[in-house]
Amino acid sequence: MSHVHLVMTRMFAWCVLGAAVASLLGATVPAAAQQRARIDSLVARGDSALALGNAAEARSLYEAALDIDDHARNALLGCGRALLALDLWGDAKDCFTSILKRDSSDITAHYEAGIAYRETGKTKAWILRNFDWGTSRDEFFWVMRHDSSFDDVLYQYARLLECRKEYPRAIAAGHAQIVKRPDLPGAGIGLYRLYRSFVANDRASAIEWLRGQGTPIATLFLADALRRENRLDEAEEMLDSLLASGTVPQTQSIFLSLARIDAKRDSLHAAEVHFWEAVDAIGTRLGADLVEEDLKYLVSDEEMARFSRTDLPKHAAAFFHGFWDARNPAASGASNVRIGEHYRRLVYAEENFEYTGFRTGFNNPDQYRELRFPKSYRLNQEFNDKGLIYIRHGGPDNLERAAQPTEPGESWLYEATGETPRRIFHFQRMNATGNNWRLIPYPQDVALLSVLTTWDVKFGDLLRNDPSVRARMRDEIIEQSRETVGEALATDEHTWKKEVTAFQFPFSIDAFRSAGPKSLIDISYAIPLASLSAGMSTPGRPIPAEIGLAIRSLSGQSTVTRLDTITVPPEEEGTRDVYMSLYRYLVPPDAYSIAMHVRPLEGNSFGKWKAEKTIPRLTSELALSDIQFLLPSSLKTTLEIDGVKVVPSPFSEYANTAPLYTYFHVYDLIKDADGKTSYAVRYLLTPAPEGKPLPDIDPENPGEKTILLAEKKRDGNEERGAEFGTLDLGNVKAGRYLLTIAVKDRNRVQTVMGRRTLVVFEP
Repeated sequence: MSHVHLVMTRMFAWCVLGAAVASLLGATVPAAAQQRARIDSLVARGDSALALGNAAEARSLYEAALDIDDHARNALLGCGRALLALDLWGDAKDCFTSILKRDSSDITAHYEAGIAYRETGKTKAWILRNFDWGTSRDEFFWVMRHDSSFDDVLYQYARLLECRKEYPRAIAAGHAQIVKRPDLPGAGIGLYRLYRSFVANDRASAIEWLRGQGTPIATLFLADALRRENRLDEAEEMLDSLLASGTVPQTQSIFLSLARIDAKRDSLHAAEVHFWEAVDAIGTRLGADLVEEDLKYLVSDEEMARFSRTDLPKHAAAFFHGFWDARNPAASGASNVRIGEHYRRLVYAEENFEYTGFRTGFNNPDQYRELRFPKSYRLNQEFNDKGLIYIRHGGPDNLERAAQPTEPGESWLYEATGETPRRIFHFQRMNATGNNWRLIPYPQDVALLSVLTTWDVKFGDLLRNDPSVRARMRDEIIEQSRETVGEALATDEHTWKKEVTAFQFPFSIDAFRSAGPKSLIDISYAIPLASLSAGMSTPGRPIPAEIGLAIRSLSGQSTVTRLDTITVPPEEEGTRDVYMSLYRYLVPPDAYSIAMHVRPLEGNSFGKWKAEKTIPRLTSELALSDIQFLLPSSLKTTLEIDGVKVVPSPFSEYANTAPLYTYFHVYDLIKDADGKTSYAVRYLLTPAPEGKPLPDIDPENPGEKTILLAEKKRDGNEERGAEFGTLDLGNVKAGRYLLTIAVKDRNRVQTVMGRRTLVVFEP
């Protein structure tokens, strides 16, 4: 082969190879870009989920990114943070150390690793614990050497010192964090928590150390420590001096401490007054956080998210007003007794259920994580699970304890009320000293299970010899406990003192169109005289009573608030054993919370109800008012309709031996060419058993089970009609029913319907 030919051959080969390489690069470069874009998208979605508190979802998204590239730094970082949020400290630690193996200068990974090692140390015996805590300290020191203003590293280090019970050093680090980064929103409340932890865990040393500091915040917590030593007068005097000096910028902390002193003295109204003083003084985000610290044991997940979005002080104050309005057992009263009761429970829980130690998988008796907890559950770091249930729902009606001393168990029973179902909670202390009581699905102690059969026979089935019966009942009890715990930790309720007899009383809220832009509402009620007079020294005489009404839009605006003093006769003419009356108001169409209470001025009974009602805009189209039930009455204040004297009725139960009187309005009927209106009315009654959805009714073909009680045709000249119905229930069997009233505008050829449930009984 000639030299020229050889050169040409080699040039051709290089060209072929170059084309192949170019072709390969052209294919892989776009693929790599697509891969990177896919990872970035998954990480961004994971970041959004984590910001919303959905740690499990975020973890899945980060892990999907790591399946594409297991070294993707942002995916590893996000996955580690999600695992921290899920309390999977060891797995989180692996994510951060993986980043550091590739880049030892990654300051964020050092910071997060410090947190992870601190938390894993809590789960280990003391030698391994000290190793992890030493590593955590080294990681935090590395960050502080390179950038002491990085995030809240000083506060995270303070929390490590708190774990080691080095409280003065922890508090010093907390103060340094605020000096270094005053812009961090969580640093201020974190410092207060460090002081509180010192007082809770080493009170004698805390009192001695706090006395020597001479700072306003140290004096504040010295007063709190003295309060917890029952030196109430001394604590109060110290707080009053602080308040007068004006040296504490966040005066909320003073008022809230005074509220706990009030609760300890059983001055619950004074506690409420001090609480609202704390709210009124809110001027900063830290001030709002301090108030929320006292309420975090009650918040729902939705409330927790809503509070985190509040910014201006006035928004925070509005949040707290709405928070307590929703929980007020007597929303129509001049004060909110639920606030004072909350502080009474807080100080009781401090004395009996406080636990600030480590909560780990090792000391969790619910080993298989069979219970489900709301996100707000994690806010509590001061009380055991018994304390959290107590703060939300008060003391149990009954209590049983296990006999075994090694891993004791305890069960609480709350009997059903008119507003809540019967509830049973089980607690156990496992692999833990002190007060670390945790919720469990069911007791493990055989002796305790035997005792609990008096509460529910299901517990007896767990002791049966048949394994299939035990397994089936175990699953049923676990599901029941899961539902009970989930609901209980998402709700809370007021409990009255034992000497107070609480009762519900019937009411009805019926809306009608008025002449102006507002709607008319009739609020009828019936107070049972036996309940109202319970505990009175001289029964059978007129009862002076306080009656309150509150109407508030769900947006929080107060529409009506009134408090009246009335004299209730021992028996009202025309009605037996009840006092019936009516409130009537004009309100703008809106969604409302309406509440009423009644209490005798002497005696220990308290009646209440609360309901939500949407008042629609009854304009510009064929429509019906609410269906109002009526009762015959000979009182002077009654109305006479079609020759029958009646009053609006708050009841839902009626005997089949007497007629049922109904009343409603028809709006915006169409006139024909002669200026006449015409409509037809059908009254239909359909069985609606308790616990089942209300049936859908076709008024033209109502079905075999539906009873046609009456039908009418009306002709007239008006665009509005008023219908008074007398319905014969004589052939109706006892039971729960849905009354459907169908009105057909014969000119428009359109039908509208109104519905209302009632219970028919046989006397």
